[in-house]
Amino acid sequence: MKIAIQHWQEQGKAEKNHIISRWMSYHGITLGALSMSGHIARRERFEPLLEKHPVLSPPYSYRSWLPKEESKQVEWYVQEFKTVIQRIGKERIAAFIAEPIVGAAGAALVPPDGYFAAMKRVCEENDILMIADEVMTGFGRTGKMFAMEHWGVVPDIMVLGKGMSAGYSPIAAAVSADHVIAPILSGSGSVMAGHTYSGNPLFSSRLTGCHSIHEKTPAFRTG
Repeated sequence: MKIAIQHWQEQGKAEKNHIISRWMSYHGITLGALSMSGHIARRERFEPLLEKHPVLSPPYSYRSWLPKEESKQVEWYVQEFKTVIQRIGKERIAAFIAEPIVGAAGAALVPPDGYFAAMKRVCEENDILMIADEVMTGFGRTGKMFAMEHWGVVPDIMVLGKGMSAGYSPIAAAVSADHVIAPILSGSGSVMAGHTYSGNPLFSSRLTGCHSIHEKTPAFRTG
């Protein structure tokens, strides 16, 4: 999220500081990430501290009031997205963040076919970055290296963790496309993020070892 905000700041567009998320979602327990999350049980205790951000409905086919045809469902979600953009103003929206498959908040909610492709088009039409939270789904957990591959969609920013080190080390990463990081590199030169133990060499070494196995193993590329 910081990368998305800084991406626009470096281009003189500091007013693009809203991030749209979805209900029935979970992006983390820190206050910033929890503000983006729709996990009611985990939000409840800290609600007074959480930032208010616009939210969309998650693609939830089970017990849905929407038509059974997936194409009709996608149309509804896209229209909702466009309505929120119109209400806030695209010049004030930095990014849209979503889990490819909703995990902790929804017990594996798979979106209708065409959902992410349609949402990405809306993002591109309105100068909004798409952030895919692949912390739960990344590194082979859905049969592909990354879940977004199932729909042929490339997000602007991708958040990774969990399976990234196969559980051997607590490590995570935020990966961005060249066009996202370019204004930052040519501007201030660095992303204003990081923690005391970020870039731990031992954890990074374990990650390198895991990744070498990922590259040699076709098991999660058969989906």
